[in-house]
Amino acid sequence: MVFGTFERYEQNIFYYKTKNGLEVDFFCPGIGTRGQLVQVCADMQDEKTRKREIRALCVAAEELGLEGGTIVTMD
Repeated sequence: MVFGTFERYEQNIFYYKTKNGLEVDFFCPGIGTRGQLVQVCADMQDEKTRKREIRALCVAAEELGLEGGTIVTMD
């Protein structure tokens, strides 16, 4: 569902893998001035899940010189 939404607006959609192997679900380089990072997960209620998703997003943003990213949940 998230991929389909991005696909309507942006043709270049990738996943991003950090230098230390963390993965971010989507990187859309054509959105914004430098691109947009997006993590997708069902929910963030589990602390382990929350830390994993935020860590990957923060590390990727730092590597790409972005200020942050977005986390999409079912809520």
